[in-house]
Amino acid sequence: MQHLKGKIKGEAERLIHHLTISSDNYDTAWEILTHRYNNPQILFTKHIEILLNQANISKQTSFDIKKLHDVSMECIHAIHNLGIDTTTWDPLLVHILSKKLDHLTYAAYMEARKDPRSLPALDEFMGFLESKFTALEPISRKERVVTTEKVSQHHISKPSSSNSFRFMSTGRPSINIYSHNNTGHNKIDKPYQKPFFQAVTTKTYKCPQCNQDHDLFKCNQFIDLSPKSKLATVTKLNICPNCLYKHDTNCFSTKRCKECNSEHNTMLHDAFPIKRSPQMNNKNFAKSADKRYSANYVANNDEMLLTTIQMQVLSSDGSYVTLRALLDQGSQITMITESAVQLLGLPREHLNASVAGIGESPNQSRGKVLLDCKSLRNDYEFVAEALIMPRKIVRNLPTTSFDISNFHHLKNLPLADPDYNT
Repeated sequence: MQHLKGKIKGEAERLIHHLTISSDNYDTAWEILTHRYNNPQILFTKHIEILLNQANISKQTSFDIKKLHDVSMECIHAIHNLGIDTTTWDPLLVHILSKKLDHLTYAAYMEARKDPRSLPALDEFMGFLESKFTALEPISRKERVVTTEKVSQHHISKPSSSNSFRFMSTGRPSINIYSHNNTGHNKIDKPYQKPFFQAVTTKTYKCPQCNQDHDLFKCNQFIDLSPKSKLATVTKLNICPNCLYKHDTNCFSTKRCKECNSEHNTMLHDAFPIKRSPQMNNKNFAKSADKRYSANYVANNDEMLLTTIQMQVLSSDGSYVTLRALLDQGSQITMITESAVQLLGLPREHLNASVAGIGESPNQSRGKVLLDCKSLRNDYEFVAEALIMPRKIVRNLPTTSFDISNFHHLKNLPLADPDYNT
């Protein structure tokens, strides 16, 4: 029972969360999990959709052919393990998979067949794919080496007597490549003279705390400091508290604190206490005396939870992705973020539309998309047409995670959003 609980997470973990660790509860836990997940029809549909929805190969490469081979074998073996006899599927499977090959590979397969007039065998087809990507792998490695050499000799820059760096938005140095002629002058007077290329420096990033060759967030001295001492060190060394690198411009890092989603590093979270007051110095709250009430966090009488749900949405490859949504009873339209649409890989339809809320400037949509949605807990399904929005549709819900250990009346209930407190 201890081993079983340590191996599961998410929905499966919540299903048997109420069972204590004892030998008597093991059979009950196993029965609950088997009843929920041992569904041969769903498992077969999942594997067959992955098999059929593999992308077509447009160019003959070892990577694409190997992926087609491995994914196909994995799905076929998984279907066979469900107790389904796949021995008579060879002609159908070979026909489906061969249509995904590029013209060159397909022609090579037809030439390699021992008896082109007989029905194809799956083992013969898979053996051909394996021999093909094995033969192409050395060619692919050679092409990568040649491409790397060409890129390294592409630009000529001005030399310097000292180490020179180009700093990116992260503050990390990159290598500059310079040319020198025999006189040491950086100008190439004659076009036919062959330049000599060399990397001026390969200097790595130095930790500002201990001056060793590692990043600040990997420094043991910095990690062992208290939260307030870490913040003081960052301030003293003029380090960005968000990315923990030194830079003169605004921080371009999109990463945020994993605890509160604020613009500071997670290692500094405890040094930035959240003060729950109307005048919080936070982007999620109004400044000065202009008090606004948030409706997404159970913290005081001014705030309440909104209806969030989790549901499965069908992606372009036939698999389902779990997304979180706000169930807004007052909205006239359905909206989805650009990042969610890209995660699903769904085709979009062009549409010019502007969306505005109370007191907000209109946002231009990026088209519309059709969503096939279904419940996490039963067979309920629905289709929705959603406008694609470039930015976040709502702020973080709830504003801050909170403890639900004392919500005994909600335990073991099949909630639409089990992570409503996060």
